[in-house]
Amino acid sequence: MKSYKFSVVRNASDTRVERMTGYEIRQLTNRIDRYMVDAIRAGESGLKRNLPAVCWGAEFKDGRRRAAEGNIKDNGMRFIDIDHITQEKDPQKRRQDVITFYEKHIVPVIVHRADIIVCHVQISPSGDGLHVVWLDESRNLEEAQAFFARSAELPCYDDRCKDQGRMFFLSPLEDTLFDTTDLFFD
Repeated sequence: MKSYKFSVVRNASDTRVERMTGYEIRQLTNRIDRYMVDAIRAGESGLKRNLPAVCWGAEFKDGRRRAAEGNIKDNGMRFIDIDHITQEKDPQKRRQDVITFYEKHIVPVIVHRADIIVCHVQISPSGDGLHVVWLDESRNLEEAQAFFARSAELPCYDDRCKDQGRMFFLSPLEDTLFDTTDLFFD
């Protein structure tokens, strides 16, 4: 199976990318400051820029995070950003709402759809959304997102997210709901 490494930055102001395997990304998420994420979820959204971020869908060829023509190499991974799943303010109830959404919409895709190979699902740093990553080398990003949304019967997703080189802020390891990167990556 094809081996994947992803472009990762240590924070939003960092333009130098490191190439990491899924295992290395999981180790990085294990070191994310839980208190900072709790503060983000309490309304301090500016702190999100201090979190590490990963580009699931492409590799920055020159080692710099910039979307210059020809600098992004599509790796076949597709992603969808599902925002505003809940308006709940209580952190425990909000987490449970997101997990319930995951169980209703994403788990059936993971279990029953052999044509959609999900490799990573995490609760977003804001706490009210999900980031889902899957392998789909047969469709471009926009087609793959629409296909996934129909397959998962998603009531909403960020359909403006069309940049294959988009960076996703990472959440602490305990916010990873599904991860099979050991099957996909070195």
